[in-house]
Amino acid sequence: MNNTPIYKIHKLLFDLLCISVLFILLTGHQLSAQDKKTIIAGRVTTTAGTPIVGATIRSISKGKITISNQDGQFNLPDFRLPDTLFVSNLGFMSDTVIIPRQYSGDVIKITLFPTDITLKQVEVSTGYQSVPSERATGAFERINKTALDRQFNLNIIQYLKGTSTLLFDNTSASEKIFIRGRNTLFANNSPLFVVDNFPVDNINSINPNDIESITIMKDAASASIWGARAANGVIVLTTKKAAFNGKMKVNISTSTTISEKPNLLKDYSILSTDYISLEIDLFQKGFYNNDLNNRRRFPVLSPVVELLDSAKRGLISSSIAMQRIDLLRNNNFRKDLRDYLFRNAVNNQVAVNISGGSNNHAYLFSIGYDNEQSSLVQNNMDRLTMRAENLYKMQKWMDIKIGAAYTHSSTRQDNGGPDKITPGGTKTRYYPYAKLVNENASLASLPKDYRSTFKDTTGKGTLLPWKYVPMQDLYTISNINKYNNIRLYTDIKIKLNKDFNLDTKFQMEDQKTENPIIYNSDNYFTRNLINIYTGIVDNQYSQHIPNGPIYDLTTSHSTTFHIRGQMNYQKKIKSNELTAIVGAEVKESKADGEVSRTYNYNSDLLTFSPIDYISYFTTYQNLAGQQKVPNPQAYTGQLYRFTSYYGNAAYNIQDRYIISASIRKDASNLLGVNTNKRGVPLWSTGFRWNLNQESFINTKILSELALRISYGYGGNLQNTLSALPIIQYGTPIDNFIDAPFATLVSPPNPNLRWEKTGTLNIGVDFDFWNGVASGSIEYYRKKSTDLIGNTAIDPTTGVMFVNRNSAAIASHGIDFTFHTVPLNRKVKVSIDGIFSYSQNKIINYLYHYPSASSYINSGINPIEGFPTDAIFSYRWAGLSGQGNPIGYLHGKPSEDYRNIKSETTTNELIYNGRSLPPFYGSLQPYISYGKWSISSTITWKIGHYFRRPSVNYSGFANWYMNADYYDRWKQPGDEAKTTIPAMVYPFDNARDEFYQNSEVLVEKADIVRLKDIGLVYHPEIKPGHILKSLSIQLYANNVGVLYRANKFKIDPDYGKMPPPRSYTIAVKTSF
Repeated sequence: MNNTPIYKIHKLLFDLLCISVLFILLTGHQLSAQDKKTIIAGRVTTTAGTPIVGATIRSISKGKITISNQDGQFNLPDFRLPDTLFVSNLGFMSDTVIIPRQYSGDVIKITLFPTDITLKQVEVSTGYQSVPSERATGAFERINKTALDRQFNLNIIQYLKGTSTLLFDNTSASEKIFIRGRNTLFANNSPLFVVDNFPVDNINSINPNDIESITIMKDAASASIWGARAANGVIVLTTKKAAFNGKMKVNISTSTTISEKPNLLKDYSILSTDYISLEIDLFQKGFYNNDLNNRRRFPVLSPVVELLDSAKRGLISSSIAMQRIDLLRNNNFRKDLRDYLFRNAVNNQVAVNISGGSNNHAYLFSIGYDNEQSSLVQNNMDRLTMRAENLYKMQKWMDIKIGAAYTHSSTRQDNGGPDKITPGGTKTRYYPYAKLVNENASLASLPKDYRSTFKDTTGKGTLLPWKYVPMQDLYTISNINKYNNIRLYTDIKIKLNKDFNLDTKFQMEDQKTENPIIYNSDNYFTRNLINIYTGIVDNQYSQHIPNGPIYDLTTSHSTTFHIRGQMNYQKKIKSNELTAIVGAEVKESKADGEVSRTYNYNSDLLTFSPIDYISYFTTYQNLAGQQKVPNPQAYTGQLYRFTSYYGNAAYNIQDRYIISASIRKDASNLLGVNTNKRGVPLWSTGFRWNLNQESFINTKILSELALRISYGYGGNLQNTLSALPIIQYGTPIDNFIDAPFATLVSPPNPNLRWEKTGTLNIGVDFDFWNGVASGSIEYYRKKSTDLIGNTAIDPTTGVMFVNRNSAAIASHGIDFTFHTVPLNRKVKVSIDGIFSYSQNKIINYLYHYPSASSYINSGINPIEGFPTDAIFSYRWAGLSGQGNPIGYLHGKPSEDYRNIKSETTTNELIYNGRSLPPFYGSLQPYISYGKWSISSTITWKIGHYFRRPSVNYSGFANWYMNADYYDRWKQPGDEAKTTIPAMVYPFDNARDEFYQNSEVLVEKADIVRLKDIGLVYHPEIKPGHILKSLSIQLYANNVGVLYRANKFKIDPDYGKMPPPRSYTIAVKTSF
């Protein structure tokens, strides 16, 4: 007899269970005598009010079971009260509903919460096959439709913010997405996007309302089936599908989103009045003398400097000059930009989905329309998406799917925003007292390219008006970007026998873009170009560019063909199962582009004027020397071919042990001169142990416990390189010798190979009390080798360095996701959480910059032993008694800024930390009560740093002064309470550069955001009503910042212009 403590505990639990059963049997006849028979009617829906089809409803006391129908409705006849219903469905938390003896007969509404993040009890799609999550050996994340339905965005990727372990980096001009950190240095680090089994390049062509679920594949066992593009992870988007034997169903969704104007007033610059005072002081010191005396280029000057110069030359009195200057002190250019360039953005979305089917035919049709009034005045976007899919059962052994998707968008972008309103020359922004509209409501002019006094008086009336009026330009340009995408696809499935089936897929995608830009005759771009190319011969003016609109046209066209043949095998072997796939695919992508320009274009008559592009002309008053008339005409062409062979197998032993393996070989025409270098074999293997199936884990507390281990390789490709030399041809008109020429873009690299990433993943999936607390925790290690990096070569070749497979990165991290239901009664509460940690370092890099200062910049700074996104700075020793910044030269405090820059070694630089967060995650609480539910998303990033902006005195010529100017060193003793250097004149560029790149300006970037809040009301729909479901939603996005580590109130992700808050009202219904 077993007398171990575990055996005694199990025996005690068994005895208690027997006593409970005996009590029920003895008292059951008394209770049953009072039981009441009735029919129970109910309806099962999601938190958004969408019917759940196929939910299981079971009577706990009687064991009766029924299934919810297409409308989520169910009936249980001859039901004895009281009782309790147990309701469950894949992808949702199970629920229990108590039916009292006094049940009134009303329809019982049951709402199931989605298991948004956990991988439990759902199928995950790899793009090649669907795998039950309880049999998956790899690291998957699945975001289902319910999690997507609570958000409203034009771009499907935005739905993944806060709902997945993806890391979004917004610190650069274009948003970057990382799955478990960076795996490459200079190649594409974006994940591969797959829509309905095929990769896509333009994810923006997909209507988010067409998406049913999203699967994120993060390790080698899950993603290596995609081979050469799998190193960065794979995001698989599965659209809604047609299904046999379904009643016709119509889903309609409509929403309106209103966004606030962006807050441009947080510019961190000094006030206009203080800026003007600085200009006056610098004018008196002679700061502007070189520009004032430049009669060759006439560099642009501000109004204050022009007034001071006029007073100095006696053209006006000093008092009048100061009166006019004082009128400018209260101007606020950022306010004008916000008032006249921006408005509240309004986005309207409508989506209709119709589906149904019979025994042999299923259909689906969806149409979506998006209309966006941009936050920039004059700009808007219209997008139409349509998708049709038909599924035919030709024979019992053959199914054929035929589908088509179409996207058309037209985006008007006449308003380039504040960044396009620039003075030209060496300046990139306007002085803070500039105006767009005068006090009398007339449109204001601003100096641009050349001095206003020069442009206002030159030409003796023969030139076109040369004033720059930004608000006039807004309405004298037509800039429309048109995009068309057609995707045709077929899928033929043939069942050869009970174990084998053949699956053949084909997809053709055709994309066209057309961007015509017409600069009208009154647009500054047109007038300025015509004036510049106005020649003077014998005091006679002649225009080398005719007076009329300028028409620029940029077009591109790409066609991609993709065909795949795959054999699927599934065999039950007693209590075990073997599944396997083997296949091959071919892809060809061809892209062409063209840029052209037409002068004096008449859009009504379709006429234009011929131009002499060959001759050199002396520009007006030799402002730009001798030049040819600008002709941006260019042609581009690209052809990519890929072939792949792949296989995947998994063996399931009694639902306890699952062993998987995959292999794939990709080849491309871009790589190696020799055929054997064009392909790369990539493989993975994985193991899963469902511990909860073991006899030694026999407890109802633990519903799931599984251990997963996987290892394998994924690949990556930098398609801008080639094994052969790449040259760019030029035409004779592009050079002085009027002869054809070519420029070397990339030297030959006959040994060019794929980049490879090996990944080890160890994961544990858990579930306590049948969904009360569930989740997964994963640890991974990655090593990326053969990465493209700079490599020095003999400079006598004419090239300083080449890009070769020479670098390597090692990384590791943790992903932890959890789902908990602390309260599941009339008030239901659930919480989803994500915690991620990712760290990397460069372990091999051959090229070293000649100066350590080259490593002090944003982006990738490749030094062995440090992260790819390391921030380096000069060592800071404080301020001197004269307010000068002090650094270190050869280990000693120094103010020799030029030698600090030239002689500091990389070992002497300060490593501040990473620019990307090593720790990040989110929290999503859900609360539901009756017909109402509320949810929110909180995101956080911790452990990274950023370099904040501060004063750059020598940059004052660019018409900007940071507000740190107010806290600068002003007198001896200030060095004890400030780190901002004194302003000295003449400005010292080396001094300012040292301060800008010193460690004192590096701040913690930790931030916590309240990303969104959603409120849903789903009224009860009576059975038999034509309306099957209805939900009304309110949603607020970009709500605000809850915490930031830096004291300067700077948003480290978005800088001075964070995304504006938006509000959405939506109605979703089904018939």
